[in-house]
Amino acid sequence: KSVSAVGVINFLFLEVAAGPAIGMAFAVVVLFWLARSRDAMIEVVLILTSSYTMFVTASGLAYSSGVLAIVTGSLILADLGRLSVTGEGAQITKYTWEVLEYVANSLVFYLPAAV
Repeated sequence: KSVSAVGVINFLFLEVAAGPAIGMAFAVVVLFWLARSRDAMIEVVLILTSSYTMFVTASGLAYSSGVLAIVTGSLILADLGRLSVTGEGAQITKYTWEVLEYVANSLVFYLPAAV
């Protein structure tokens, strides 16, 4: 397969520009919702589902970099989201991510041993 300048520009646009743009768009929407919510559980659900939705949208639907979308969106939410999340919501979110991290780490070491 031959490589053309248009093909390279198209690839770079999809990988480098579209992924972060999707992450920024999702972060803005989540920040908008977080600013209007005062319920801790809604805040946790918004933060958890936004990360997976960003990746699926960028990687699966837009065929761009889901990792760059996650990194961009997460950096924005980590910086500006603290202002919108209640104290209880921040604590519950932290514990939820710690539990998910523990489960993921356990699976990483359990599954190869089981196979």
